[in-house]
Amino acid sequence: MTNVGMTAPSDMSSGERATLRRLEEAGWRRLDGDSNEVPIANATVARPGYPEVFLLESARTGVVAFRGMDDNRATSFVQDRCASEYVFGWHPTWSSRTTIDLAASCNREFTPVQLDYYEAARRRTANAIDSAKGIDQWLLTGFSFGAVLALLVGATRSPPLPAVVFAPGGWGAALANRTSNASSLRWSTSIVDAYDPIPMEARMAGESRGQLCMLSSSDANCAACFDAVNDLEKAAPTGETDKLDDDKLDELDDMKDEKAALCQSCTETRHALSHYHALVSSASAVDCK
Repeated sequence: MTNVGMTAPSDMSSGERATLRRLEEAGWRRLDGDSNEVPIANATVARPGYPEVFLLESARTGVVAFRGMDDNRATSFVQDRCASEYVFGWHPTWSSRTTIDLAASCNREFTPVQLDYYEAARRRTANAIDSAKGIDQWLLTGFSFGAVLALLVGATRSPPLPAVVFAPGGWGAALANRTSNASSLRWSTSIVDAYDPIPMEARMAGESRGQLCMLSSSDANCAACFDAVNDLEKAAPTGETDKLDDDKLDELDDMKDEKAALCQSCTETRHALSHYHALVSSASAVDCK
């Protein structure tokens, strides 16, 4: 995105572990990014671009899962950020300064092959499907950065693979660069918190694609973030900042600083895998459009 997301953490919550144990009891198997079988409740998170595969042979069903971006304590955080910018070229407006600072180091530290997570994900998904004998139903899923990878891989396969994902950022431009098959979006569903700044700003920027299913859980700080997003878009509509004079650009910078603080605080609580796990578990209704 930079799908800047506070992402799938390395240590799972008790709820997530309990969910994985239930999958194991139901007969699901788990393969890591190198196609090695691992304990289904293993807390190890897949490496960048390496989807994990869950198989239920009795139902002839397979799920390919993509992790979110490592948080900023992890060694792969910079590579994840660079890969997100390389593949998707979209980032929330409040992260634009750090994204600009990041661009130079991306070019110095990584090659295009290292940053093309989409190509790695596409290839490994194909390998997983080809090697899983007896599986004829497949679903892709993921969270945050993993969500947009899952959506992009699913929509660009022929025929498209269905994807049900959580909290994706912007991926419209990346999709347009790879396929013109609009019908593939029939199989793409995104589940988002209506107060999560990442998917909501992607939607406002016209970078969301496919069906959007919203779960509501209001929050005063996040409402303030959305007010700031709207104010910023009114002051400088997307793609029109080059028409503004220096005084107006300085005013915009001040607005971005204010918005960054509001939205980053909201992102830390709303754009988290554990939050979505709890939200989905307790949801009584989902509004899909």
